[in-house]
Amino acid sequence: MGDQDRSRSGGRGFALLGRIGALAAGADALDSGLQTALAEICAFTGWPIGHVTLVREGELMGTAIWHGAEDPAFESFRRASTEEMRGRPSHGLLARVVLTGRPQWVVDVAHDPTFLRREPAASAGIATALGSPLLAGGEVAGVLELFTFELVEPDEELLRLMSVLGTELGRLVERARAEALVRDGEERYRLLFESATDAIFLESNDSRIMAMNAAAEKLTGYTAKELEGKHVSELIAPEYAEISRIQFERKLRGEARETRFQSVIIDRSGRRIAVEVSSALVRRDDVVVGVQAVVRNLDAERRAEFALRESEERFRGAFDAAAIGMGLLSLDGRWLKVNAKLCEIVGYTFEEMLTMSFQEITHPDDIEADLALSRRLLVGVFPSYQMEKRYIHKDGHTVWIHLSVSLVRDADGTPAYSVAQILDITDRKAVELGKAAASAGPGAPRLSPRERQVLGLLAEGHTSAETAAALGIGEETVQTHVRRAMTKLSARTRTQAVAIALRLGLLDEPSAAAAA
Repeated sequence: MGDQDRSRSGGRGFALLGRIGALAAGADALDSGLQTALAEICAFTGWPIGHVTLVREGELMGTAIWHGAEDPAFESFRRASTEEMRGRPSHGLLARVVLTGRPQWVVDVAHDPTFLRREPAASAGIATALGSPLLAGGEVAGVLELFTFELVEPDEELLRLMSVLGTELGRLVERARAEALVRDGEERYRLLFESATDAIFLESNDSRIMAMNAAAEKLTGYTAKELEGKHVSELIAPEYAEISRIQFERKLRGEARETRFQSVIIDRSGRRIAVEVSSALVRRDDVVVGVQAVVRNLDAERRAEFALRESEERFRGAFDAAAIGMGLLSLDGRWLKVNAKLCEIVGYTFEEMLTMSFQEITHPDDIEADLALSRRLLVGVFPSYQMEKRYIHKDGHTVWIHLSVSLVRDADGTPAYSVAQILDITDRKAVELGKAAASAGPGAPRLSPRERQVLGLLAEGHTSAETAAALGIGEETVQTHVRRAMTKLSARTRTQAVAIALRLGLLDEPSAAAAA
C-alpha cells in the first residue's frame, strides 16, 4: 500500500471520528443521530448490517434503529432483536456488553449457544456479530451491534475503534438524556448534571458562573464554591476572551440558538487546556435566565486520535486479508481499491482491476439491474443494497456472486465512493440451477449433440487431445464446446460441468459417445 493510499484511508478514519463527534454534539434528535452514525460506521467498517439497542435503568430497550436490514429476509431477525430482546439481560451478546462495558465478538452466531438470536440470524445468512457499548456517564447506555455474512475472527484494532466510537456516541445519548431531564424536572436534571462526563457550567446573563458539575471541577482544579460568582473570563486564556464574549452576546441577542467554538482555558495550576465549547440559552417560563456551556477536553480527544492513527495501519489489514472479496469503487463504477480475494474470484491482477470498472466484469444480462440499484443508492433511496449477479472470469467462465454495496458520503453528505462485498456462490448456484433444471423437465439446459459427445468422453477420463482425436476435431474446438457447455450449465470448471450434465441425464451413453 502506497503512502498516498495510507493517507487517504487515514483521512477517512479521522473524518469518520469527526463526523461522529459532530453528531454527538449537534444532532437534533437521538434516534436520527444514531441512525446516521450507524450508517457511517457500517460503510466505513464494511459490515453491512447494524442495529442499536438502548439500555435504560439496566434494562434492554429494542429500537427501530437499523441499517442494511430492510430486506424481508431479515424480518424474523429484526423482530427477535427489537421486540424479544427486552428486559434485564443475563446472558447472550447484549448481556456481555452491558455487564462488562467492553466490545464483544461472536465469531459464529449459528453455533454459539449463548447467542440467543442464532436461529433467525442463521436463516438471514448472518455469520458473525460484534457488539460495542455506548458509554454515558461511565455506564452502558446502549449497545451498537454490527453483523456480517462471513465468519470473521476477532480483530483487536476494530474492537479498539468501536470503543472510541462508542464513547463518542455515548455523549449523544448522554446529551439526549440531559435534554429530557431538563424537560422532566429540575431534580432529575441536577442528577445528570452532576454525573455528566463533560464539564458543564451554568452562567448568568452577565457571564458569571452560577454552578458547575464535578467534571468541571476536575477539569479546572477549582471547586464549585471557589468559582461561584466569578466571571467566566477568569478561566479563559486572554487571547480567547474576545471570541467567548462575542459568542455569548450572540446567543443573548437571539442570533444563535446554540454556538460551538474552540477555546483554551487555564486551570488552577496554570496549565493551558484546549477545549471545545458548546453553549445554549437556558430558559425558564420562556425567559432567558442564563447560558449552559458544555466544555469538552480536546487534549483527551487528541490522545484518542493519536491512538487511532497508530492503530489504523493494522486495521486496514482487515480489508486486505478479508475472507470475502472487497473493493472500493468510484461513483462511475471504476475500482479504486481491491483485495486479494476479489482478484482470486475474477482472475485479474490488482493492476488490471484498477484499470477496469465493475461493468467490464459483469455478465451483460446483469449490468442494467446493477446500474439501476446503483443509481437509486446515489440519490439516497436506500443506504445499501444486495443482489445476486454474475461476473465473467478472466478465462471466460461465469462466476455467481452475492453482492452487498454501501455508499460512503463526505462530511457534507455528498456521495464519495461505495464499498462492495463480494461472496463467491458459484457452487451453491450450480446446485440450485441443477435442481431447478431437473424439476423443469423439458426446460432443462439443452446441450448440442457435439457438446454432449465432448462432455461424455471427458466423463470417461479422456484428455482434451484424446477427445479431439476420437471426434475428428481440433483440440481448440473441444475447448470451445466445453466453454459453451459450462456457460449453459452455470459451471465454474469443466469437471463441474460434467458432474451437472451427468446428474441431469444430459450425456450420451459412453458407447455412443465413443463411437461418434
